[in-house]
Amino acid sequence: MLVVHVVWHDELLWVWARGEGASDASAAELDTLLGVLPPVVSGEARLTQARQRSLEIALRLPAAGRLEATTVPAVPLGPSAALSFLTRGLDDDGASCAGATLHHARAAAVLAARLAARGRLLPALRVGTAIAHARWEPAPTEADDTRLEALAGDQPPAFRCAVGAQVTAREALDGLVGALLDEIARSALTGHLPERPGGSPVVWRWLEALGDPSGTTPDLPTTALVAGRIDAWWQSSAPGQERAQLCLRIAEVPGAPTVGDDWPPEGSVANPLEGPGADDEPPVSSGGRWSVEAGLVDAVDPETYWSAAVIRGGVGPVRTRRGPVAGPAALLDTTLAGAARVWGELAALHGAHARDRFEVDAPALAEALRRHGTALEQLGIVIRAPRWMRQPSRLAARLHITSSERSPWSPGLLGASALVDYRWQVTLDGGDLTQAEMALLASATGPFTQVRGQWVSLTERDRAAAATLLERPGADGSGVPVVEALHAALSRGDELGDLPFDGMTASGWVAALLDGDLDLSLEAVPPPAGFSGVLRPYQLKGLSWLVFLERLSLGACLADDMGLGKTIQLLALLAAEREADDKPTPTLLVCPMSVVGNWQHESRRFTPGLRVYLHHGPNRTDADELAGRDDIDLVVTSYGVLARDVDGLAATDWWRVVLDEAQAVKNPTTAQAQAVRRLRAPRRVALTGTPIENRLGELHSIMRYLNPGLLGTAAGFQRRFAVPIERSGDDEARSALRALTKPFVLRRRKTDQGILDELPPKQEMKIYCNLTREQAALYRTLVDRLLSGVDSSVGIARRGMVLATLTRLKQVCNHPAHLLGDGSPLAGRSGKLAVLEEVLEEALGIDEKAVVFTQYAQLAHLLAPYLSERLGAEVAVFHGGLSRTARDTLRERFDAPDGPPVLLASLRAGGVGINLTAANHVVHLDRWWNPAVEQQATDRTHRIGQTKVVQVRTLICTGTLEERIDALLEKKSALAETIVGTDESWLTEMSTRDLRELLTLSADAVSDA
Repeated sequence: MLVVHVVWHDELLWVWARGEGASDASAAELDTLLGVLPPVVSGEARLTQARQRSLEIALRLPAAGRLEATTVPAVPLGPSAALSFLTRGLDDDGASCAGATLHHARAAAVLAARLAARGRLLPALRVGTAIAHARWEPAPTEADDTRLEALAGDQPPAFRCAVGAQVTAREALDGLVGALLDEIARSALTGHLPERPGGSPVVWRWLEALGDPSGTTPDLPTTALVAGRIDAWWQSSAPGQERAQLCLRIAEVPGAPTVGDDWPPEGSVANPLEGPGADDEPPVSSGGRWSVEAGLVDAVDPETYWSAAVIRGGVGPVRTRRGPVAGPAALLDTTLAGAARVWGELAALHGAHARDRFEVDAPALAEALRRHGTALEQLGIVIRAPRWMRQPSRLAARLHITSSERSPWSPGLLGASALVDYRWQVTLDGGDLTQAEMALLASATGPFTQVRGQWVSLTERDRAAAATLLERPGADGSGVPVVEALHAALSRGDELGDLPFDGMTASGWVAALLDGDLDLSLEAVPPPAGFSGVLRPYQLKGLSWLVFLERLSLGACLADDMGLGKTIQLLALLAAEREADDKPTPTLLVCPMSVVGNWQHESRRFTPGLRVYLHHGPNRTDADELAGRDDIDLVVTSYGVLARDVDGLAATDWWRVVLDEAQAVKNPTTAQAQAVRRLRAPRRVALTGTPIENRLGELHSIMRYLNPGLLGTAAGFQRRFAVPIERSGDDEARSALRALTKPFVLRRRKTDQGILDELPPKQEMKIYCNLTREQAALYRTLVDRLLSGVDSSVGIARRGMVLATLTRLKQVCNHPAHLLGDGSPLAGRSGKLAVLEEVLEEALGIDEKAVVFTQYAQLAHLLAPYLSERLGAEVAVFHGGLSRTARDTLRERFDAPDGPPVLLASLRAGGVGINLTAANHVVHLDRWWNPAVEQQATDRTHRIGQTKVVQVRTLICTGTLEERIDALLEKKSALAETIVGTDESWLTEMSTRDLRELLTLSADAVSDA
């Protein structure tokens, strides 16, 4: 491994490298270091093509073990090459890394770029012998100077060296920053100079030299005179003069005629808080006349202002809080001259015949400020103008929903036809406008309007959007169905055109619903007589919530944590409606195949009177006959069967459709998600402990079925919520999404007050295992093979290579025999297996049961006979290849006291929808690398019915990709839900350098045993 160093010497950046272990040179090594540098030729050294090639080869040399030499000779870089080198970074192959001096130089390049971006530079002309040099030099503020001092204080001594003299750290830093800043400005100016007009040839040659790579101009007789004038101007603009800044004060001309000055009419009846009355006809104004005045303002105390008249009249000294301003009149004229190059009208305020102010009408002034305001402020000019001139007032749309104060359970208020007041309102800068004011804005023809005594600047598109909004349904406050109102409110005005949505207000029971205040909006539903069991308080509230939303024909997502009884809350809902006089048609419930039998088992236990039909198997009834049968209450089928029988199941109307483990439809493009969207039912329920497993788009996919259109289109949802939240952690977008979904997603966690008492504690721990020497050798071979070939592959081929290697590395971490598949003996060859044996022996020693999760069914079959022999007990395997009957039988056997004490379960089959409360030990043998999926699996044991402390152990191989990815997941878990993918696909986008850091085996990975 080469460590790359840099030295700033004689206006050049010298780059050199040493073998791994060679540190940056100290002050005592300067003499040796100078001997490495080749001599400087004729005062400057250009980076020749040969030397550039040698540098590239040097930085791409293979690992240190293959080097024949440990030092690469120094290569000189001029400003252009130095800027490119410092900003492009080292190669991704990781064969070289940056030393402290290179880090320092890169920090200097960042400071130079920031100074250039903020315009903190000034042109200079330096006269030499027979030639003059045009340069761009830094003009740092006091804050910039503080940053430069701090960076100089951290400068490695080896960064600076000079023959015959030792420069200071600040001198060396200023030299590099100045050279880089000059190169940035010169490159930006090249080719952008106007054609040369008449005038001083010295000035134009100077300007041309500022954009020329050489920066030289002939020393003519008048060059020194021009250089002196430039120096004087430079001094007036130097950092010390920042005590005072040019200020443009803009004010309305008193007494200027303005249409609308007599509004509102005398004697009109109007609410003083709302403005004129609805029947009045307000006029439109053109905006009047405005004056622009120049002056200076104290940079520290902006309230201290001196007008141009005061400064030029010499009434008194211009003294700021930090001291007097030298030559304030010259400073005023110089800065005004620069400002006039941006906004031409300012030329009237400087020069021999300067005026103190000039007048302009409002439209022209507002347009000038919008076009030139930002550029003026970047020059350090303070603009004091009414806000509306710089930023047009904000028109938006707000929705008001008013419902009865009576409970929504009152007769006549329930159902999709319940009417509410649904009214759109135009707002101006957050305040509601009256009908008269809205009409004024819509009918105005000029650029400015006076509303409530204040000027308002609006675009034609704003006015057109406001006029369109006034014509929308609901704008007049007429009653509409509650479903339509809620969809309009929660879609945040997707169809408002150019008007942004400014939120909504609600009253009555609708407000309680939208606020998620269940205690106010719900009427408690008593436990149904047909339910055989005890419903806990939070479960009764969940039942009442489901009934409430169904009466309003709104879809509900019951998203309680795994193990809190979503199944029995749904069964209680079915039992409650069977007690009504009208007997509904069947409910269709779709779930993963692994839990079909669980629904049959739970319904027999809690709702024995419920008539359940399992729709699966080769002899199942024709799907199109099920919905009309009166001898069935609940039809249970799997997502796979639904996709095959969708034509029949979607042919009729169901009383209700329930999606269990609704995360199964998180990908809207899958066949089962498309089949679900074809099902027809006025009542829709989703049950899931993880409404967002990985990405916010999964929530949109679920809500797309429950309440179509509620969250808008998939593309709009990505733009408004998913991208800002997942990429930027946007708190505003996250809060908005929570507010939108709160009425329809009921989520209770095991840590919530009143629920934790129902469950025993859960202890989670990570156990770090060492690899055996055999595992380490296999691991290194796989990593070397990947890294040697990954750069030659692109696209799908590269991703496939990375994924395949990641899978093999995880198999190596489990056991060599898992990777090799050769049926070889297991004992003594895996650090993980040794730890697993200890954990299981401990659990069985105190007569407790354990569930071991792995994502590989093959590994479970491999380990079962070995562990059974070692433990002297039966070890069962639960996997997706078992039939429904075999799964049910195995689960019942495991629940029995005399059943197998250890269950090896594949994560896909055993991680969702089943109860494994007979076990209180959980072991995650290998990682799915998705915390939500692993938590689902853990909650198979930590759920209602568990009476013992649950101990969860996650096995991680030290120094491998398992440990490093676990650290990545810990960082990503700062969000409420992780945003990594459901598998390893997100890792395939890593660079080769990142993959090397992720996969390379650390020194402590291998056991000494």
